[in-house]
Amino acid sequence: MSEDEQNPVGIVVFIDSLPNLIKHLPDGKETAREFLLRRFNSKMDTMIENYELLGPALLPADGFLKYLLEARDLFVEGFDYGAVALCGMVADSVCIQVAEQRVSGSEKREILESGFQARVEKIAELKKFRGSTTPELLHEIGGIRREYVHLRRPTAEHKEVLRIFQILRLVVFAEFGLVPGEGGKVVPAGPADIERLAQGLGI
Repeated sequence: MSEDEQNPVGIVVFIDSLPNLIKHLPDGKETAREFLLRRFNSKMDTMIENYELLGPALLPADGFLKYLLEARDLFVEGFDYGAVALCGMVADSVCIQVAEQRVSGSEKREILESGFQARVEKIAELKKFRGSTTPELLHEIGGIRREYVHLRRPTAEHKEVLRIFQILRLVVFAEFGLVPGEGGKVVPAGPADIERLAQGLGI
């Protein structure tokens, strides 16, 4: 008998039997429904607090929006690692959309074929960002994202996760944000609107 067999080592395991219950028990789906509802409702107070922290948004329904909405949902439900990763996708999508809408020809192609950091720099060189601090803020988002995606944060820091959402909120508002105009219409946010939001966020 080997030494390992003589001295077995205990391990901590994760077991999820809910899929089997759904599949094999007559009331499996109802059991799963009750379990998921309890889990969702147990987080309700925290989710409401997180939603309030996000602040309002008035944005065009463009390409980056689907990633932003999913990132917001993850933040609200407390999935911080996933939320940060999605924020990085939103930041990259913002750069792509700026390039597609405001740049043309070979310069546009070069930006679209570049990595995230290079995209930011190339768009900034062409002065195609509307917000004066957008390049700096995009780099900060990228830095926070790298810390999480490359597992340098063994525990998610809620203040840091909130910070990336505040930065992203300002970036998206500066580049694509809308504000109420005359006659019930919406118009692009102007420098004064952007500065007001930046001051409100403390950025």
